[in-house]
Amino acid sequence: MVKGIQEQVMNVLRDITSIGDVVQKEAEKAQKTTADLDLIETDMRVVVEGVEMVKKQADESLLRVEEAAKGVEQISTAAQEASKAAEEAAAASRQQAEGMKELAQAIEEIAALADELQQG
Repeated sequence: MVKGIQEQVMNVLRDITSIGDVVQKEAEKAQKTTADLDLIETDMRVVVEGVEMVKKQADESLLRVEEAAKGVEQISTAAQEASKAAEEAAAASRQQAEGMKELAQAIEEIAALADELQQG
């Protein structure tokens, strides 16, 4: 009977040792998993910071694009105004040319009358 109890105690000791080994291995796995999770958390922080930086740069780029669009709009408006001014200058030039033509005709008429008066 003592021998049977000793064998049972030995079996229980082997089981406890085996369970202890399994528990130790599981604890080591848990430590590795915790370390991996810490690494993942660190990597995620880096990714989040990168995303935030990209968003900030995208916002800045959008602002610059909007400013550039305003600049293009101002240039377009100035070009339209310059075109209108050029058209007005061309019209004034045509009117001036017409006035010069009329003045030349008047001078010719005066010269013709002067010739007639001198001959007459």
